[in-house]
Amino acid sequence: DVLAAGVDDLEHLESRGVAEGWPKGTLTAIVSRDVSLTPTLTVTEVAMPEQDHRLLLQRLGEFHRAGGRVVAGTDSGMPGVHFGASMSRELELLVESGLSAREALRSATSEAARVLRADDLGAIEPVHAADLVVVDGEPLQDIHAVRKIVSVFRDGRLVVDNRST
Repeated sequence: DVLAAGVDDLEHLESRGVAEGWPKGTLTAIVSRDVSLTPTLTVTEVAMPEQDHRLLLQRLGEFHRAGGRVVAGTDSGMPGVHFGASMSRELELLVESGLSAREALRSATSEAARVLRADDLGAIEPVHAADLVVVDGEPLQDIHAVRKIVSVFRDGRLVVDNRST
């Protein structure tokens, strides 16, 4: 029904609809209509039994391998889903489900900006907002490096400086 209504992003990957696999034709329809999926895996990790959460990681991997666009989102503020740390964990879970580190990082930057239709966000390019997170490490080699935040810039201004801590 929501595909017929013309949605452009699906929020929350839940076991209710995909526990036994993707319903016939659904995965193809989502991908062919270029509908993105924001799985919010940090929520399922804290709210579901581990077996159900692992099943959703598998389903997200299937979605990704089928060519689906993944967008990172967390529902921060829910019990057990903390602001900041939950995005780092979401990126780790996306990699665990089969995305490369580069794809996971894009899901939180350029893909998220695309879904929001925010042409001035999501990339380090002229005329884009100068919003940057600097980490200690190489997240393309080890996604866990996103947890080691050194500094944050908002509109080109330093707003977080962890260099002395």
